[in-house]
Amino acid sequence: MGVTLALALAAGCRSDDADLSHTCAQMTTSGKLPTCTALYDGSVGLKLPTGNAKRPYGAVSRSGEWFITADGVKLRLKPQVARPEVHDTGYATTVYRAEVDDDVATALTPRLTVSEDAILDHTFGDKILFGQISVRSADGSYDLDHWQPVAIQLNGHAAKGELGGTIANADTAVKLPSGKCLPALDRSSANPLADGFTRAVSLVRVPSMHVSFDDELVLQWNDSSSGMGNTFYPSVATAMGRDPISRRWDVVQHGNPVSGPSLKLRLTTGHLSSC
Repeated sequence: MGVTLALALAAGCRSDDADLSHTCAQMTTSGKLPTCTALYDGSVGLKLPTGNAKRPYGAVSRSGEWFITADGVKLRLKPQVARPEVHDTGYATTVYRAEVDDDVATALTPRLTVSEDAILDHTFGDKILFGQISVRSADGSYDLDHWQPVAIQLNGHAAKGELGGTIANADTAVKLPSGKCLPALDRSSANPLADGFTRAVSLVRVPSMHVSFDDELVLQWNDSSSGMGNTFYPSVATAMGRDPISRRWDVVQHGNPVSGPSLKLRLTTGHLSSC
């Protein structure tokens, strides 16, 4: 089940619409709406006009609870504005201009879109996921009582909505930017990387995965097997600097096979090095 945002305003720009040409680092105007294809560096990658409380620019938050304005104000969405529909997840990439009445967003007009690649690049590009991965037992199951350290080096740029990455300590010890050394996973008989779970992974945003506004970030192992969790899902409002991801991402196995590694991950910047 997906989500569509009901739009109550007539098409066309009103005279008080702002110039959005400098909202992001790179933009294309070849589509129905302008699309940001690259965001600014730093926590605020998407720089929207501020200062209009009645008709603010903004975006829908992770999990659809709020409309967050460029000024950081959280507004409730009128139920008729956020109604379930099938296979419509445009809210996940759209900047809107809202009509506000009594601290409720009563109507939304799309003004700009942000590409999947740009959102992933801004939040995760060239960064490191590190933490723990569950070990593999002798019977092929995964033991949630025992964990090994893990580090994932993410690529600099996404392609077609997917950001690649590599489990850096799959077969060699690596040092985190903090100076902590992580042993190679293949040195252990409980190595979790087996039977299709390889060192190659990728990140994919999946809005409204199971139900409306069930927004998940997927750690993709292959086409049929992945792990997922919603706390690291970056929304358009995240790119605005207004909907930060959580400190930790708990990734649980999803797909076929149903048994696979779980992970507890944090995000950091810097470079991995040899121990």
